Amino acid sequence: MDVITAFILGAIQGITEFIPVSSSGHLSLAELLLHVRLDEDTMLTFDILIHLATAFGIIIYYMTDIYDMLVRERRQLVYLLIASVPVFVMGALFAKNIEYAKTQVLVIGIGFVGTAIFLTGGEVFAVKRSDRKEPVKFVDAVLIGLAQAVALLPGVSRSGSTIGSALICGVNRRRAVDFSFMLGIPAILGAAAWKMVHFNPGGANLGLTPILVGTFTAFGLTFVAIPLTIRIVRSGKLYWFAAYCFLVGLGAIFYEIFKISRITG
Repeated sequence: MDVITAFILGAIQGITEFIPVSSSGHLSLAELLLHVRLDEDTMLTFDILIHLATAFGIIIYYMTDIYDMLVRERRQLVYLLIASVPVFVMGALFAKNIEYAKTQVLVIGIGFVGTAIFLTGGEVFAVKRSDRKEPVKFVDAVLIGLAQAVALLPGVSRSGSTIGSALICGVNRRRAVDFSFMLGIPAILGAAAWKMVHFNPGGANLGLTPILVGTFTAFGLTFVAIPLTIRIVRSGKLYWFAAYCFLVGLGAIFYEIFKISRITG
């Protein structure tokens, strides 16, 4: 992998993990469009590293909030763990299907359309409240967790589905973003741990420079993307991203239909 490709993929991960437009969908499309042809172990190693970079970025950004949950808001910590259960169950049961789906442009396109639906629903049902300390309830945690499990499909944004579902549940905008991003910590770390069990690091052909460029890019952009997403959600502009995801989804779907029609015709 060359340095430019590592930078592009790291930047996509660092931004789209938080901006509600699907990191998995953009990474999959970028790899297809850039004609990234690397062996499975190399791509898996790089994928794990850039995801870990964003996870550590979230931990550092929300260090104070995490401490508060450990000391004073333990119920919210429990709800965070409850919301994490569906994604682990679905990931364990359908890991191979999910990895296969990442290579299917049609599935990615449908996933983007699904993200647009989550974001539109979030804005339609959003309750504008200024009290950041309003807690996420048990039912909210379950529904947000199920939405995160759906986001295992490429093209479905994890942040978009969880923020959108939280807003639909009536969680105030800032709390919805905070809960979504902190929910990403166990999800990303769990996914990385699962992938580590299923690959051979000795078979990876990655130089030190692409690793450093990709991981530091993803890590650094975390501190740009999180506050930017908070401002976007609080300003009620998720419709913009819903429109973007809808157009990207339709583009991917029509592209695949056109390619299939050319092959069969």
